[in-house]
This record gives sequence, structure tokens and C-alpha cells, in this order.
Amino acid sequence: MRTYRAELTTRIGKHGRRLRPHTVLDSHRALLTFLRWARAKGYELDPRLLELKRPKVPKPEADVYHMAQLRAILAPCNP
Repeated sequence: MRTYRAELTTRIGKHGRRLRPHTVLDSHRALLTFLRWARAKGYELDPRLLELKRPKVPKPEADVYHMAQLRAILAPCNP
């Protein structure tokens, strides 16, 4: 499972770029859902798989605007 996740983080997507961290996180969630279903149905699986930490997703940086841009954005609000 760790090998698969490591490969997933370096995989090149259909647009020629590496997969976004949110895509890797979504894959992790889907696999965890499947593993929980398998455990509930009585399939034998290694319990350590369910303890894998989720991949970290960086917080997006805040948008920074110049004062001129802020004035242009707020101008329509002030008649």
C-alpha cells in the first residue's frame, strides 16, 4: 500500500503534470472506504492498512492584491 501511494505521488497525469495532492488524498479515501467495507463483510485483511496516515495536503496560499486592484474591485460597490 505504501509503495502504491508513493508511486501515485510521482505519477504523471494525462496533462503531463504530476497528480495534485488532493487527487492523492481522494485516492487514499477511496481505498480506505473499500478496506473498511471488506473488513465489514468479513474479508481477511491486515489491520495495519486501516491505520495508514492520510497524505498531507498543503494549505493554499492566500491571494494577495495590490491596493490598485482592491480599489478596482471595490469601486463598483461605492456608487
